[in-house]
Amino acid sequence: SEWFQQSHKAAGQNDFYRSKAKKNVSRMHAKESALDKLEQEGVQKPRESARLSMRLEDAGFAATTLLRLENAGFAYEGTPEIFRNLQLSVNRGDRIAILGPNGAGKSTLLK
Repeated sequence: SEWFQQSHKAAGQNDFYRSKAKKNVSRMHAKESALDKLEQEGVQKPRESARLSMRLEDAGFAATTLLRLENAGFAYEGTPEIFRNLQLSVNRGDRIAILGPNGAGKSTLLK
């Protein structure tokens, strides 16, 4: 506080330094006011956040066949079929890959 007041006096007639010192004094007063207000109003302690307690267990998965498609086909309206008569069976433990050139319908099949 005192330092800002002295800098304002030391600026003398130099408008630039006097203006800068005055801004610093204003900022200091604003900070002091904010601290006073904080002390008067106090700060409420944050509420304890809700706690989630859960236990996940693996109940096992009995199915051997995870996915089966029979005679599946797809086409956009007004266009030729992208695929038809698709037969697909995915069993537990299987690994699958969708391969084909661009535009063959790989993403459409997955969607």
